[in-house]
Amino acid sequence: MSANARTARIKTSKAANPEYSMSRLGDGFSLGESAAYVIVIGDKKTATVKRSWLVFFFEHEQLPQHLGWKRAETPFEQQDLDVHLQTMRNLTARTPVQRIKKRATHFGW
Repeated sequence: MSANARTARIKTSKAANPEYSMSRLGDGFSLGESAAYVIVIGDKKTATVKRSWLVFFFEHEQLPQHLGWKRAETPFEQQDLDVHLQTMRNLTARTPVQRIKKRATHFGW
């Protein structure tokens, strides 16, 4: 669902602005944001999040502790992020974003 929401947002942006584009850095942050909340408030093994927790998280910008959320027993590791980023990238690859051709040299890339 996270990938679907991200894809829908990209399509909406493209429809509203035919010149819409996203830098590689922006795309990376967007993927990371989409993967992070699944890993942090959801189950990183099944890549699922309780809907009530997710709604609360976005509406109140707080962790849904009073709804039963608890910190994961296993630590969050780079490998967790890498796996979920790749999954999100694969699921949203069907809707490629036009890349900005000009590089922002002040970021050093």
